[in-house]
Amino acid sequence: MKYLTIEQVKKQLRLDFDCEDDLLELYGGGAEEAVLYLCNRTYENLVGTYGCVPDPIRQVTLEIVTLSYDQRSPAGRDNLSAVPYNFDLMVKEFIALTGTPLMNERNRLLGCLQEANTNIAFFAADDDSETKAELTGRIVSMYTKYQAVSEPTLMILEHMRQQTTALQADVKAYLETIKES
Repeated sequence: MKYLTIEQVKKQLRLDFDCEDDLLELYGGGAEEAVLYLCNRTYENLVGTYGCVPDPIRQVTLEIVTLSYDQRSPAGRDNLSAVPYNFDLMVKEFIALTGTPLMNERNRLLGCLQEANTNIAFFAADDDSETKAELTGRIVSMYTKYQAVSEPTLMILEHMRQQTTALQADVKAYLETIKES
């Protein structure tokens, strides 16, 4: 373990025996790695930024160890949540957002939505603002509801983009032909 000690883990779990120290080390190390990964930070980066590992990070890591020790499977009859509720509350301020897999995926989806909106504007034209508003509203509500866009929708958007690009090229070539005439 990098920032928790076996003594802290035992105090958290209220244990006073040594026979499960290997298991506690495993749970502690795994919880630390998970929290650091979700924060998109390394131990060195966290200490370099804050001078130490902040208490909220330690606390939420201990809570994950407790969850792992008390409930040996991710979800059960009494608890359907795989991660403690206050995880987000405790860790959110320490998450480095740039370059995280979550942010990269979010930015990719937002790019798809912006491109879809551009394509909708091209297909619906400015004089048919009702159609444009309807199509845009559907895509935005889907993203708002699910915080994602489904793969089939992304495929449709990609197909629309390809068709729009080809159509724009045809329109440009046609306009060039008219200019030359």
